[in-house]
Amino acid sequence: MLQALALTRFLHSRWCLMVMMILAVGLSYASFAAVGPLVEPMDHGILFPSANLWISSPTVSAVVSVAAVLVIGVLMVALNRTFNLLRSPTLLDASLFMAMAIGLPRLLTSFGSGVLLCLAVLLCLFLLYGSYAQPLTCQRHIYLIFTVLSALAMTQYCFVLYVPVFIIGCMQMRIFNWRTLLAALFGIITPWWLAFGTGLVPVTRAHVPDIAGMFGSFDLEQNVPMIVAVFFTAVLLVGSWMLNFPKMIAYNAHMRAYNGMLSVLSLATLLLCVIDFVNIVVYAPLLGMCTAFQTGRLFVGRAGQSYIAILSIIAIYIILYACQTISLSL
Repeated sequence: MLQALALTRFLHSRWCLMVMMILAVGLSYASFAAVGPLVEPMDHGILFPSANLWISSPTVSAVVSVAAVLVIGVLMVALNRTFNLLRSPTLLDASLFMAMAIGLPRLLTSFGSGVLLCLAVLLCLFLLYGSYAQPLTCQRHIYLIFTVLSALAMTQYCFVLYVPVFIIGCMQMRIFNWRTLLAALFGIITPWWLAFGTGLVPVTRAHVPDIAGMFGSFDLEQNVPMIVAVFFTAVLLVGSWMLNFPKMIAYNAHMRAYNGMLSVLSLATLLLCVIDFVNIVVYAPLLGMCTAFQTGRLFVGRAGQSYIAILSIIAIYIILYACQTISLSL
């Protein structure tokens, strides 16, 4: 019993997070050495090239991607500690996110819009949560949120799809009024006005992403292991959320607002993985982050045999990593 409690404490500690980060770095190097960079050649941008085309050097792209994944883990810890999302100082959510990143080697071998989307949404959550019940003073935060989403939408259409999510988030944070709506609209307009109104970018550069080309370039057979990893993450998300629901509705209004936004974000990302199937690799990191928060909450305060379930989840992602690396190297 004492050993079980000690192992459970370890899994919630910074030492486990450090081990998972080291494991992510090591396995990313192994995957890069065995398979090389898993670069998506398609341009998903509307005005500028998408993030997967920003870095020409495969090695630099892999290093930047791994560094960004590690930063996401640190930001998850900071978000939980700042707003007490999990009602506990646990670091298990970040450790589980590292496991999920390991389960998707593509994220660790080349930089792309998926990691960028996850980083942007995390930063926007900081701004949104910090605006709770401040309808008269939140406009700067709201303006910045929608400016970030609109600016990044120039490089990937997926950012546009999260604008309605954060509009709903404003309602949940009890800050939605005409001033907030104007701040959001000005935030959306500003990057495009700066690009076109100042003449920095010609209007003719704007283009619709080649959706048909994405369908044509998506090799379903080659991507089966990745799809299995995303499907497992989705099942874990839905199961954790359902088990957490009775706990979440018992929170006070403040915490219900925070967790309600996270739930809406989770549902939207899950639906986008299905609707925009050929772009699934972009939504996978954010899906993993949402799942890590929900699964982390599930195991908070649960001692006993919970370490078996946690270790099993980590082991499954390592197996998924091995399957994808082997199949891509053949």
